[in-house]
Amino acid sequence: MNCARTLLLPVLVLLLASCSTPHFPIAKTQALKTDSLAMMDKASEDHATHAPAVSELRNRLDEARTYEAGIKGNTDAIALWDRMLDPAGGLLGGFLSQWQARQRVSSAFIPEKKTQVSKAFDQILDATKPAN
Repeated sequence: MNCARTLLLPVLVLLLASCSTPHFPIAKTQALKTDSLAMMDKASEDHATHAPAVSELRNRLDEARTYEAGIKGNTDAIALWDRMLDPAGGLLGGFLSQWQARQRVSSAFIPEKKTQVSKAFDQILDATKPAN
C-alpha cells in the first residue's frame, strides 16, 4: 500500500502541474470573432437597424472580458480584451462606437478594420490557449 502511494504521488503532482488555467472557452471566443466580423460587414447600413444585435454582441464581448478578469494572474489576456473593447480605441470597441455615432461606416473602411480586429482576436485566442 505504501508503495502505491509512493508511485501515485508523483503522478498526481504531474497531473496537477499540467492543468492549465481555465480561460473563456476557445469555441466561444472563436464564435465572438466570427460574429464580430459579420457585424462589421453590416456597418455600411444604418446603425439603428442593427442596434439590438450590436448591443447583444457587446454584452457577449463584455462577458468574455469579465470571465478572463476573474482569472488570477491573467493580465495578458485582460489587456488584449481591454484593447479590443476600448470604445475610443482602434479595434472593435472603437469601430462599434464610430458606427453608432455616425450611423454608417464607409464600406471602404470596413475591410481594413476587419483585418485588424481579426488579428486582435487571434492574439486573444493565442493568449488563452491551454499550455501543452
